[in-house]
Order: sequence, then C-alpha cells, then structure tokens
Amino acid sequence: MDYELSYYLGKYRRQLLAGLIVCVVLVVGMTIWYNIWLAQQRAGKIAVPVQVVPTDASVTLSTGQPLPQSGTAYIVPGTYKVTVKKEGFDSQTRDLRVSDNALGYIYIGLVARSDDAKAWQARHQAEYQHLETLTVARNRDYNALFESTNPIVNVLPIKDPYYSVDYQNHDDASVELVIWGTSPHSRQAALSMLRSKGYDPTDYRIRYDGFDNPLEAQ
Repeated sequence: MDYELSYYLGKYRRQLLAGLIVCVVLVVGMTIWYNIWLAQQRAGKIAVPVQVVPTDASVTLSTGQPLPQSGTAYIVPGTYKVTVKKEGFDSQTRDLRVSDNALGYIYIGLVARSDDAKAWQARHQAEYQHLETLTVARNRDYNALFESTNPIVNVLPIKDPYYSVDYQNHDDASVELVIWGTSPHSRQAALSMLRSKGYDPTDYRIRYDGFDNPLEAQ
C-alpha cells in the first residue's frame, strides 16, 4: 500500500502541487477580498463595544439599525438612542453619542420582570457582574481621557467671595467652564485667575451663571 501511495504521489506530483497552489491563491485572494469589503463596510464608522444581558436580547438604534448583543458595533458618528428589549424583562433605552472623542459604549443589563425572567437572572448573576466590571473599566478609561484632555479640571472648582469657576463635562470628553460673578469686574477677575494658573479661557466654552446678556434680553 505504501508503494501504491508513493507511486501515485510521484505520478501526480505536478497536478497535486498545482492544485495546492491554486487552493492557496484562492484562500489568499478571498482573505484579501474580505478585508477590503470589511474596510469598506466600516469606512466612516466608529467602533463601539457592545455587551448586553441577557445575551439574546434585541439591541436596536433609533435609526432602526440592529446591533450585535456582544462584541463591536460600527456606527456612523452622531447622537442616537439605543433600546434593548427581551420578553419578561424591563426594556431600557439610553442615549448614545458616537464620535472620535467620545468613548461610547453599550453595556446594558436588563432587569427581570416576570417570574421566569427573575429565575433566569438569579442563575446568571456572573454575567451581570461581568457587565459591571466592563462598565467600571470603561468609565475609568473615560476619566483618564477626560483628565488628560482637560487638565484644567485639576484646579477646579475655584471659589472666591466674589466669583466661582466650575465646569460641566460633556459626552465628547470636553468641558464647559461655568463662571459665576457678582459683577463684570468679578467675572473678569475669574478669567484672570485662570490665566494666572496657566490656562487660557478662550480654549474652552464658557457659560456665565447669574448674568443676563443684554443683547439677548426680550
């Protein structure tokens, strides 16, 4: 039998080698084609991590686009609402901002409503705990990005008898300075204080509390 195998391998060696080369070329070609197709599908979109519990719940954007229950969704930048549903559980709808500067994510665990769903939830507490771990890690990443992008928050709030400076953070990891002052002079003093600490107020959006802009008066 070994002789016959050697005989046929020798006889059809060229054909076998040619077939092997064709198979390799086809596999490489299909891989390249798939990667090109995948890149085109993801062009202009941003990767958003997704994990929901239960893992067979439906996940849908406000545009009607269905999303995976776990893994990564590629979404065009914008502001959306994402809804997670499953029979027997309370549905959840949350805001989702997708941009280059926003660490958007979809980590949602549904709360059981029916008796069967409550029994399921009790048996799958590990999945809910894992979801909580993912959320904590993502929030930690956001806080690190937020502080590195906006070092000014490390000196805020600033409080003075005549003015105060605080901030409001936004989903895109940017901040809006909130300045309160008893007079135009005190508001100017607040801006001067920021400059003395090495920060240029014009680099930020600013909201003045307790100040009525006469140009906007009715």
